[in-house]
Amino acid sequence: MITVESVALQYPALTRVPTAIFDAITSWGLAGLNRRILAQFRQPTGWVGHLVGGVMTLEHAPVTAWALDLLQPGAGEQILDAGCGSGQALRALARRVMFGRFTGIDYSATMVAQARRRNRKLTAAGRCQIEQADVACLPFADATFDKICTIETLYFWPDPAAAFAELFRVLKPQGRMAAVLEYTRDGNDPEQMALLEQQGGLRVYSQAQVERLFREAGFVNVKVSFVPAKKWLYVEGARPTATASAH
Repeated sequence: MITVESVALQYPALTRVPTAIFDAITSWGLAGLNRRILAQFRQPTGWVGHLVGGVMTLEHAPVTAWALDLLQPGAGEQILDAGCGSGQALRALARRVMFGRFTGIDYSATMVAQARRRNRKLTAAGRCQIEQADVACLPFADATFDKICTIETLYFWPDPAAAFAELFRVLKPQGRMAAVLEYTRDGNDPEQMALLEQQGGLRVYSQAQVERLFREAGFVNVKVSFVPAKKWLYVEGARPTATASAH
């Protein structure tokens, strides 16, 4: 069966095409166009949103695989993908981990529907659930998850401090969370990043700013991986035990 993920693995150069097109269009500096494009990436809707979901699945396949290699999901773990989009990372997690249980949340009803279709067999087997939710107000009990990942979503969070506090709350003591970004102040053209912020409403972070979000939420043992050639940033933190200091 031909899938977006199989195409990405067989033809990795194709995964760079959406980014190149996106970079070219946004560099034109057309404010109205940039707002419309980035609104769909923030909260995909309708048939255009479904198309955007497919584009993101292709584009994010390599960085998702890299992030999961670093996160090292383990057998039997409960794992949350915050901002799961089309559900690609959830399916990738299930292929890596036996006996785990995977939860995805997304703000977009269009993406939730697409993710549920992509993972319908996992859902039917009781290994996956996907819900529409705001990352700053999660419908889960304290200390639910062993690991959390959020891939290419942080730019769109209106209140990152509240979101990090919520993610810290639902993570188990000694659990780990990872945030992954392809656009940062450190790795990309500063003029283009300024355009994305001014015209598209994104919030572009430096590595230091992402690390600070982790630490201010209470995470410890914050670790960073960066791939300059691909501009990939991975930041990970752990929730301390009840008796450990959060600083």
